[in-house]
Amino acid sequence: MPPVAFLQALQLHTTLHHHSVKVLTGLPGLDKALRIGLSPGAITELVGPAGVGKSQMCYGLALQVALPRSLGGLEAMLMYIDTEGKFSSQRLMEMAATRLAAAMASSAHTASQRAYEGLVESVLNRVLVMKPASPEMLQAQLEGLKQEVAHRDLKLVLLDSVAALLRSDYGSTGGSSAAATAAAARGELL
Repeated sequence: MPPVAFLQALQLHTTLHHHSVKVLTGLPGLDKALRIGLSPGAITELVGPAGVGKSQMCYGLALQVALPRSLGGLEAMLMYIDTEGKFSSQRLMEMAATRLAAAMASSAHTASQRAYEGLVESVLNRVLVMKPASPEMLQAQLEGLKQEVAHRDLKLVLLDSVAALLRSDYGSTGGSSAAATAAAARGELL
């Protein structure tokens, strides 16, 4: 008979708490609709016409995860998969700088320029960016993602956008039946 394994209640609580952190969107109405943010382990798809703000929402979510805890973030690592080649570290840096400036203006603390730059840099260092150039490259990266999530303790994976590579590879009309089948198979990895 195999030995019975026991887990202390504190270990269980700590493990569950560590893995059940929700990511807030920063939009109170949306967070409420999502039952207090995005759930860990869940896939959430943002859908809408071009220009509606899906990528902007991804930047906001990335910032929320990467910000220090003292500023309401998770102070954690995340993966941003950019299939369109449009990821802007400059935009993320601007958003982080704005958020940090607002937090510092509302507190009694005044930080030096060096400390301020260090905080922005720490946010950017927590964002890992992948730029797959083809559906095959995306598939290979997705296959290695589970190991990467565990190894780096990633709290969020953003994929902006899965449709972009498929449009460029198979055309906007959907391509052939074989192409559609291959695209569907890659989609199962998500």
